[in-house]
Amino acid sequence: MTDQLLDELNDQEKEYEHAGFWIRVLALFLDFLAMLVPYLILLFLSSILAFDQMLIQALTFILSSCYWVYMTYKHEGTVGKLVLNLRVITQDGEPLSLERSILRFMITWGLSMVLTLI
Repeated sequence: MTDQLLDELNDQEKEYEHAGFWIRVLALFLDFLAMLVPYLILLFLSSILAFDQMLIQALTFILSSCYWVYMTYKHEGTVGKLVLNLRVITQDGEPLSLERSILRFMITWGLSMVLTLI
């Protein structure tokens, strides 16, 4: 009984280490590769069906948004992060809620748009 209590206390005090910059860059590159296949399929379909370029961009944004939010919410990280054994969690070590996953994506996307304009 006391061993179980000690294990629970140790789990509560567990500290998580932040991933470094380059490992995150590598995870982002792996995510890029994962998203490349669906993007190429969209481009192929657009050439066959003569989709408007604006429609392709909208579909790409929707697809990537769903990918980032879903993977972060359900699997605690995107494919790149999971391959590298990284997890996206709260400061308490809990998985992100759907709302936090959406907010995280929106902030990341917003910052990337601002940096693109600079």
